[in-house]
Amino acid sequence: GVHGLGTGAYPAYNLFGVHLGGHTEYGRYRQAWYRHILEFTRKIVATLEPGDADVTRWADAAAQWVEGFPDGIEIWRDDVLAETLATIIATVSVFHTADHDSYSRIPIEKMPFRLRQQPPDESGPDELDLTKLVLPEDYFRHYLARRLYFKPVIRTYLSTVKYGFRPVEARTAAKEFVSGMDSLDTVWGPRGYATSDRIATSV
Repeated sequence: GVHGLGTGAYPAYNLFGVHLGGHTEYGRYRQAWYRHILEFTRKIVATLEPGDADVTRWADAAAQWVEGFPDGIEIWRDDVLAETLATIIATVSVFHTADHDSYSRIPIEKMPFRLRQQPPDESGPDELDLTKLVLPEDYFRHYLARRLYFKPVIRTYLSTVKYGFRPVEARTAAKEFVSGMDSLDTVWGPRGYATSDRIATSV
């Protein structure tokens, strides 16, 4: 829909509308990463001067373009700045990479890109001809699309970012943020989810 508007089938975008539902294992993976990132951003925010002019201008500018983004006043309420930063980092790095990573590892033959079969009408489905359902060219196109668009190609890993913080507390927080990724990898790596050595800073 138009900016700010949505429909029942496709709700309007909202910055904090990122799905973190714990009813699926993947949702719990995302929750675990979000909590870890939020712990980091809270420590960084604690080193800032409340009402920092640069942060305020940034929030005011972003709020004009991103639905639900807090403006320069709202950003300084309660935990809003830390939650906003955590949402941005989690969304563009962990969630986006993990989506691409998991999709790209599903065998093509188990998830064809195209099926050459008309959808059924009121008379029911046509007889299925398995020899014509997927052609060699379809496989090639899917393989090419996977290599070009779906499989993540990572230039900078989230765990190797150099933050350049000046306050000692912020530098310590950055080290703890990276070292804490090992615990997440230990829990979620064996379950097939993207580990920190496969997560980009942004996809």
